[in-house]
Amino acid sequence: MMMEGIGKFECVSGTSVGGSTFLGLGKLLTQPKSFDELLELSRRGNNRVADMLVGDIYGGNDCHQIGLASTNIASSFGKAISDNKELHEYQPEDISRSLLRMISNNIGQISYLNALRYGLKRIFFGGFFIRGHAYTMDTISVAVHYWSKGEAETLFLRHEGFLGALGALIYNIDKSSLLQEWTEIHELFG
Repeated sequence: MMMEGIGKFECVSGTSVGGSTFLGLGKLLTQPKSFDELLELSRRGNNRVADMLVGDIYGGNDCHQIGLASTNIASSFGKAISDNKELHEYQPEDISRSLLRMISNNIGQISYLNALRYGLKRIFFGGFFIRGHAYTMDTISVAVHYWSKGEAETLFLRHEGFLGALGALIYNIDKSSLLQEWTEIHELFG
């Protein structure tokens, strides 16, 4: 969503890969009881167990000659094709960490590409997927920094978990009423 001001916004892009994908695949692969449990698993995991890194392909730390750090992810879950392991041999923590990295990196890259398309330098993030989770915010920030070569800034909304509800509310009320309410809120909170 690109916003230029009150009542001036445009849906410019999107992805079907986000929080529901994280929870859906996470439930299939690790069987957590909740979104929070899956986040907790990811906090304790090591994505390098499942993700194929540039260093795994090119060897060691000598990848700077091709312009990539050896720790960059070359393929999310890529080690699953080369390791002779079954799903039950992977730790749920490592799977959930890899899944979180995959989705966060995807969101960061898509967001930056859209910002680049419209000449924007600041990218605001919100939504239930983020929910103040430090590692998720860090991974998105690192992805945006990587793709923008440090030129774009990531910003996270404080009450991001309620944006879907706010969007549904805005969609279902008339614009004159919305403008009046928005003006009143802006006057109260600056």
